[in-house]
Amino acid sequence: MTREPRGCGLRPSQSGRARPYTLLILAGLLVIVIIAGYLLVRRGALPGPGSTVYRDTVSAFYVGLAALDVGDLLDNAETAFLRAGELIPEEPATWANLGVLHLRRGDFEDAARYLEQAQSLAPSSSEIAVLQGILDSLEGRLEAGVAHLRRAVELDPQNVRALYMLAQGVERAGDDGSDAEAQALLDDILTLDPDNLAVLVEHARLGVKLENLAVLRDSITRLGTLRDTWPELATQQYRTLEQATADADLPLAARSVTFLRNVLLSVPEFRADLMAVGASETIADPVEQFLALVPPRAAPSPLDEGLEFSAEPIDVDRTGPWTTLLATALEPPVSPTVFLGDDQTVQVAGTAATSLSFPSGSDTVPPSAHAILAIDVDGEQVHDLNIGGCRPCRSPDGRQITWSRDDHTICVGDIELSEDDGQVSNVRVIEHHETAHLYHPDFSPDGKQIAFSVGPGGRVLADGPGTHTQVAEMVGVRGKWNLFAKQVNGEGTAVQLTVDENLSSKEPEWICAE
Repeated sequence: MTREPRGCGLRPSQSGRARPYTLLILAGLLVIVIIAGYLLVRRGALPGPGSTVYRDTVSAFYVGLAALDVGDLLDNAETAFLRAGELIPEEPATWANLGVLHLRRGDFEDAARYLEQAQSLAPSSSEIAVLQGILDSLEGRLEAGVAHLRRAVELDPQNVRALYMLAQGVERAGDDGSDAEAQALLDDILTLDPDNLAVLVEHARLGVKLENLAVLRDSITRLGTLRDTWPELATQQYRTLEQATADADLPLAARSVTFLRNVLLSVPEFRADLMAVGASETIADPVEQFLALVPPRAAPSPLDEGLEFSAEPIDVDRTGPWTTLLATALEPPVSPTVFLGDDQTVQVAGTAATSLSFPSGSDTVPPSAHAILAIDVDGEQVHDLNIGGCRPCRSPDGRQITWSRDDHTICVGDIELSEDDGQVSNVRVIEHHETAHLYHPDFSPDGKQIAFSVGPGGRVLADGPGTHTQVAEMVGVRGKWNLFAKQVNGEGTAVQLTVDENLSSKEPEWICAE
């Protein structure tokens, strides 16, 4: 008896002919090689940096991204992306972003068409698979959405956004073993990002849901190493959760972990970690880099060592200090006009005759730095209420007023108005936060509660467009906001009204339900 030799050659059958399945395998391999070679040659044939069509495509693509990031310039974004697609139709990121644009419009049919086109050009893109999963979920095809997200994870096991969204989708499905699978997916994220605060809180929540005290204790231990910068209320909730776990009191632990998450939503580090795993303020995030073309490289201009600035005095008719200076170009490109002012005068620099008394009127009483005024709608009375701040709201019965005293404090006081005067008394603070910004207080119809916005204000991490990375009030800058409500008497803890981590909620308004 002899053994057939092993090797990579053809194995003849007893008739001496190559076996059909072997030929099929070789034919399949040959087709794969031909396709791969074609794709490599085709990609190499795409326009590259230095060519006019490449530069125009880069310009159109990133104009589209900027318009998409602003949010209310979707028509501009569509025009730019269609131009980029016309110039180099082989770039899948362009079509993917047109899909994102139509997702945000709610035009799911066109979104599906563009995403399919992007996927056909880049079948191995995890980002595009995530977008297809979002589309299916929005249209109610939850199983198909989960399937796309599974594919996204298979294509890129380090895509934490895909992992997190898959964990959410699997848990939402509610199948046997879905909670355990969701927990395992969170474990995968924590392997890649061990200190992600948002994921650790979710890890703890699922530990309670699974009644797994070992997992819950591990989550609490890891959370404990990150609480140095937490507000006191969050620390209190953490201690309650810690004690409930020690006592194996799962119902109390479930409530505590929910309260802890709600309080941590005002902590910038928590919101940043939540954004890192895909809790976008918008329905879907765009693809920000080319997938087929060579990505553009930032190339700043060489240092201009001959650039100089000269200091010149502003031409004014007095030597005293000014409290305000504003330069604005009234007729570009003419040099800007400089306005100067204080609590008595507003003047245009270089034009001594153009000087206005401020404030105007018979009493000439200057307002406070941030004045809140009461204006008689049907008359001519204007009263300075002598309370600093902004965004006032009067109670339905007209007896109280609430306002933002500063960026971090909501106040309420009693108000009395007459024809000759306006007074606010019994001022008290109902909510204050050292880091989060509190704005837009609004009375409930029964006057018993005040709703307000809580968000990062100017403390946004550097993920905004261009250089505008620290101004949360600027359109297009990502800053996570939520709505809270608290009793007018200040008793109790503020209740968080919005909990959707995919949305940013701001400026509450009460509506009477019939």
